[in-house]
Amino acid sequence: EADRCAQLASALTQRAGAKSVAVLSWYNAQVAELRKRIQQQPGCESLHVGSVVTAQGSEWDYVLLSTVRSKGSADPNGQAVARGERDRDSDRRIPALGCLADRHLLNVAVTRGRLGIVVLGSP
Repeated sequence: EADRCAQLASALTQRAGAKSVAVLSWYNAQVAELRKRIQQQPGCESLHVGSVVTAQGSEWDYVLLSTVRSKGSADPNGQAVARGERDRDSDRRIPALGCLADRHLLNVAVTRGRLGIVVLGSP
């Protein structure tokens, strides 16, 4: 995910300029990894790479949002196993994503891009 994000950041930066693109993530370790990989891309040295929290009050034309999430383990039936609420009809747990638990930060994350947002993660 970090490599793909760096490639997309480079492509967007070439078209829109480094000041028009930001890369955001909820997790500090992912921010550090993204920063390392993106700074190696030509023209991306001044690109904003930071946490969703640091993006509050800022806007860019384009935002790349790294969710760093995966389905995780699966039960024998292939269903994702994660902490979350129980489905009312089946009493099965509904997978929960930690980064989506705070609606305020989710709102911040998806509203920072004026022209577009690309959300990276796994299905």
